[in-house]
Amino acid sequence: MLRVLTLIVLALGALWSGYWWQQSARIEADTQAWLDATPWASARGIEVQGFPNRVDVTLLDPELSSGGLRWSGALLQILQLVYSKDHLILALPPEQEIAAGSEIWRVATDAMRASVVRGETPAPGRVVAEAARVEMTAPGGTTLRLSEPRAALTPVTPQAADFAVATGPVTTEEGLRLDALRLAGRVQLPTADWIEISDGTLLVDGVSFTITGRLEAGSDRQLRGRLTLDPAPDADPVAPLPEPLRDAPVTLTIADGVARIGATDLLRLPPLP
Repeated sequence: MLRVLTLIVLALGALWSGYWWQQSARIEADTQAWLDATPWASARGIEVQGFPNRVDVTLLDPELSSGGLRWSGALLQILQLVYSKDHLILALPPEQEIAAGSEIWRVATDAMRASVVRGETPAPGRVVAEAARVEMTAPGGTTLRLSEPRAALTPVTPQAADFAVATGPVTTEEGLRLDALRLAGRVQLPTADWIEISDGTLLVDGVSFTITGRLEAGSDRQLRGRLTLDPAPDADPVAPLPEPLRDAPVTLTIADGVARIGATDLLRLPPLP
């Protein structure tokens, strides 16, 4: 009996190994065919690992480009269970670059991953992303630091999706500190031509601000628009608010790729793809 069980286990293991290799070879071939047919995506090479339960595709030195915008990193991993084709995990590299012409934004992250559930159309279904830390350094050296940012995108029609973004403390080298930030609303699909923020909250030194407004992408793919920051009626700051936030309500303006409050520039933003 033991010999029969052993033979059955060996046979099943051999069958599963063959199935895994067949699936991994197919996925590698499909990935290479997609790269060959997609002018805005490239990679130096493809590696497939993950036996026995996963198929992990690693793109080496990937680049994605759209118009004058280019994203690059040392690798991009696409992880999935061998028996599940509808759920992917994207693992992004710890160092990334976003280039627009001669200007370069450098992004440093810890454990940045995104969960993608395939939809009924070629567009993805629900997307959830998170990271332990994100630092983005804009041209000129200004660095924005986010602690434990999270984001979710859920399509509601083929042309629009609900989104939610939240992060812990946000700091800059200029001394600006936001204790927490949360934004929710709707975004146009697939190119984010407009972003409607209907439910946002900003916490600074014990004062909660609501955030509402609309942003639109111009022909140069730079975001433009205004957001209104309105403090709670009973706001009682535990410390003097930063200068840009003392006169309420506050208007945050985004124009020419720069986010500013009044005359204070906060950060230079990259264009949208």
